[in-house]
Amino acid sequence: MNRFQRRTHQRRGGIIVIAMVCLMLASFLVLHLARVTFAIRTQQRQELHLEQATWLAEAGVSRAAFQLRRDPDYSGETWTIPADDLNGFESGQVTIELLEDDRSQVTVTAFFPIDSATPIRRTRTVTVTIDQSPMPPRPAVAEKPNS
Repeated sequence: MNRFQRRTHQRRGGIIVIAMVCLMLASFLVLHLARVTFAIRTQQRQELHLEQATWLAEAGVSRAAFQLRRDPDYSGETWTIPADDLNGFESGQVTIELLEDDRSQVTVTAFFPIDSATPIRRTRTVTVTIDQSPMPPRPAVAEKPNS
């Protein structure tokens, strides 16, 4: 082998090494971007579930106030909302409990999604004031801070 052939052979080997390093770096970059995308997607899903659970808790407060106004013997309930009535994929559950001593004290707990291993839970404790005048469009609700 003469000098010219050795240099050409060494250059080809160097180019292959550089190409392999570049492919490896590109693979790491793609893998990192996939991980970041997955993490962002998971966070957005959790935020969506939190927002949905919050709205379900608010709906539970309104439902409790309406039921108390309609039926003085109302004692609470567990309300399951099917997926078709929500986002089409996940269902929720709302538990409404009234304090036995003071029936105007209502605790509402919403779970979303209930089919998940780790559903989001939102709890609201409120005092519901029932006015005996003709039924207004929305019941009066005073929220108490939860501890």
